[in-house]
Amino acid sequence: MFYDSMIAKIITYGKDRIEAISRMQKALSECYIEGVTNNIEFLESIFHHPNFIAAKLHTRFIPDHYPSGFQGDFITEEYIKIFIFAALYVHLENEGKYYSKSTDEAFIVKIDDNEYSVNAKYQDNTLTTVYNHNKYSVVGKWKSSYRLLYITINDDTNIALKIERQGSKYFIRHAGMKAKCCVLKPHVAELSKLMLNNKTEGISVDAVKSPISGLLVKLHVNAGDQVEVGQPLFVVEAMKMENIICAESEMVIKNIPVKEGKNIHAGDLVLDLIS
Repeated sequence: MFYDSMIAKIITYGKDRIEAISRMQKALSECYIEGVTNNIEFLESIFHHPNFIAAKLHTRFIPDHYPSGFQGDFITEEYIKIFIFAALYVHLENEGKYYSKSTDEAFIVKIDDNEYSVNAKYQDNTLTTVYNHNKYSVVGKWKSSYRLLYITINDDTNIALKIERQGSKYFIRHAGMKAKCCVLKPHVAELSKLMLNNKTEGISVDAVKSPISGLLVKLHVNAGDQVEVGQPLFVVEAMKMENIICAESEMVIKNIPVKEGKNIHAGDLVLDLIS
């Protein structure tokens, strides 16, 4: 039996096409679905595409503009700035629970593999920052339970971004773009360059191995699954604690040579990947 895969419809209207599209962009940016694969980011990409906005449409719009499928849009310089502000805001909002400083501090914000130097301070839900010699005031509202951040930049630009925190990293998504972000003090950023790169520890281009020994109590994926960053892969119980192993890169599952309920050792192959 097959079921309609539609979860919901979002309908917007306006006095003209541009206003209706603008309202749809806002609605999609505030729409968050977790637990099931969805196409929100792809829809955001379409509604921000200049040809779609200009009504330059035809039946081959998707094959022509997304010939390899949707892989995420390139982050423009304007949105790099916004992603930096978002990462700083959430990071300092969390740190502000413990202390608040009235003076600017220097930070290094990593957006994927690129580093950006900024000065910033956070007080009373307001981030004041200097980026590229320009000063910005960012007022925000962080709904961590919904993973949505609303920010207003210089009392002008209003944006909603989706943010997932994993340890010291922030995965930020908006308008079909996504990036892994990290906020560091300058001396920490320098020291981190001397450390071994373990961002894919236990994960090679063609396999996922268990980082610890224990009982494989749960497999969250099946052969053929396409897996996103941060998605749970499997659970290993060790020392009466369940350890959830999550994907640190996008992958496709080729084969699963082990079964739930089996004891595995650190370094044992758990998932074969399509390289």
